[in-house]
Amino acid sequence: MASTARLGWLLVVAASALLSPARVANADALRVVSFNTGMGVVLNWRSQEGLKQLFADEPALRGLHVLSLQELCLNDRRQLGLYLEVMQAAHGAQYHYADYASDKLGQACDKGQAIVSSYPILDAGTLRLTTVGAARSALWADLGVSGPGYDRVRVYGLHLSNRERTNYVPVLRRAEQAEKVLEHALAFMRRQPRVPVIVTGDFNTLGTLSEPATRELVVQRFQQYFQLSQPGFSSTFLVPYQLDWIFYAGVTLSWSGSVSTLYSDHVPVVADFRL
Repeated sequence: MASTARLGWLLVVAASALLSPARVANADALRVVSFNTGMGVVLNWRSQEGLKQLFADEPALRGLHVLSLQELCLNDRRQLGLYLEVMQAAHGAQYHYADYASDKLGQACDKGQAIVSSYPILDAGTLRLTTVGAARSALWADLGVSGPGYDRVRVYGLHLSNRERTNYVPVLRRAEQAEKVLEHALAFMRRQPRVPVIVTGDFNTLGTLSEPATRELVVQRFQQYFQLSQPGFSSTFLVPYQLDWIFYAGVTLSWSGSVSTLYSDHVPVVADFRL
């Protein structure tokens, strides 16, 4: 694997209510899922076996190829290990890149993110974002997916802040955090104009609190360069806020949706792309 700006860990194991009707991923599709697992882990809303069964039985999740995870307790390897088992069960192989949100470790739950893939990870790294209330980061990974004119797909996974002290709508500060990811992605797209780029994660776009359908500046900024997998309003949270997004460029969307589940306070967001 090529050198990276910052490497958390990259391990390889190889072995022999929806927005539209759900379907199982096809062999010529790339199914991407973004999921903030945090509150489900804290409250233990669903057993580990129940979660694995969800990914095995739910048509919109079954056969996923890329899983972007936020708010994992990375100092408890069992949490990440659960999702590695999910990918392993789906494809007989898993590759992943994970890193902590902060350099300050030693908490009961040292939170971080992970990108888990059924395709080999060719390169990966971490972007430290502006601190807004709490330390946040974004991950990127190049997956070994081939298509017309490209030999990889670049995937970003990010987690933006939900508040800054008593400011529960830090719209401008959230946009400042995301700008580093956007600049990094655009620089890559200028160097590799034919490579598809997919940006996933929990953007915590709470809007004005009283108007949850209002598109925050951060969403507007990404829409200048990317398409949205879910262009209409759809809640991805227990209360009606659309916090989780998948943006894409250079690839064709064939289906998108979300899955109602009480494993976390967020729901998994899904996008299927044609290869």
